[in-house]
Amino acid sequence: MENKNEIKQYILNLIADERSAVAASTTKHFGIARTTVYNYINELISDGAIRKTQNGYELTVSTICFLYKNDGKLSESRIYANDIEPIIADYPKNAISTWRYAFTEMMSNAIEHSEAKNITVKVVRNGLCTSMYIIDDGVGIFKKISNHLMSTANSESPLCDCAAMLYPGKFTTAPEAHSGEGIFFTSQVMDKFLIMSDNVFYSRGVYEAADAADIENESGTSVFMSLANDSNANTTEAFKRFSNAAGVFARTSIPVSRIFGGRDPISRSEALTLEKLLVGFDEIELDFTNVNEIGQSFAHELFCVWQKAHADVELSIVNVCDNVSFMIKRAINSRQN
Repeated sequence: MENKNEIKQYILNLIADERSAVAASTTKHFGIARTTVYNYINELISDGAIRKTQNGYELTVSTICFLYKNDGKLSESRIYANDIEPIIADYPKNAISTWRYAFTEMMSNAIEHSEAKNITVKVVRNGLCTSMYIIDDGVGIFKKISNHLMSTANSESPLCDCAAMLYPGKFTTAPEAHSGEGIFFTSQVMDKFLIMSDNVFYSRGVYEAADAADIENESGTSVFMSLANDSNANTTEAFKRFSNAAGVFARTSIPVSRIFGGRDPISRSEALTLEKLLVGFDEIELDFTNVNEIGQSFAHELFCVWQKAHADVELSIVNVCDNVSFMIKRAINSRQN
C-alpha cells in the first residue's frame, strides 16, 4: 500500500521546484493510478497546502507578523508559547522542540543584547518548510561585539572579524550571564540560518538571495531561520555531537572560507587570525568547503607551528580539494621531520 504522506511530500516538492506534469510524474515515480494522485492533490488543495493556477499548482504561503516593544517586560518563552507555537502545533514533536530552542535563543538575544526599542517577528509557512525572521532596530550584533572588544581589550576590530568570532561557539559579550553557545547550536539545527547586520552576515550553511533580501536593514540585527516541516532535527543530538564524555562543549566546527570572507587564506597573519578562534576546544573540525588553495605560510603556521604547540588538541580536516590537501600534508610532514 502506498505511503500517502510520502506521496504528498513528493507532490509538494515537485510543485516547489515548479515542475510541470505533476500528476504524471507522481504516477510514474510511485507506480500508482492517476486517479489516486489527483485525490491526493485535491486533499492538498482542501487542506490549503497548494492552490491551482493557470499553469498548474503553487504552494500556498501564509505570513504572520508580530511587533513587540522592548520595554523590559518581554519574555521570549511567553512570546513563543502565546504567538509562535500555535502556528506550528501540527508539526512533529522534534520539529516543535527544535523551533522552541532556536526561537527562544534568538529572541532572547534580541531582547537582552540588542538595545532595541522594537522587535519584529515574521513567520512564513508553506507545506514544505517554515521560516522565521527576528528583526530588531538596536545597535547591531557585530557593532555590539566591536564595542565590547574596544571597552575590554582596547582592540578595534572590523565588523567582519567580529562576525567570524561567532563561528567557534563560545564568544559572548556578557560572559557572566551567557555561555555564547546559542547562535552556534541554532545554526547547527536549522536547515538555513543567517544573521545580517550593517551589511555583514553570519551564515554557516547555504542560503538563497531571496532569504537575505527580506532581512536587509540599515541598522539593528536581522535573523533568518528556516526548517523543513517534517525535519528530523534533534537539539539533544546536536549538543551531544559537540560535547565530550562529561557533557562539556569541547568540540567545534569552523567554516574556514567564512572566516576570511570567501577569500582563500594565504598568509601567516591569516593563520594567526584563525588560531585566535581555536581556544578552549579539545577537538576542532576545520571545514575547507569553497577554499580552493591555501598559502605555504598559512599552512606552516597552522599545521606545523600551532599544532606543535597544541599537541593535545585534535585537528580534523574536512571538505578539502587536492590543492589544499597537498599544502596541509606538506606542512604536517615538515613538522614531523
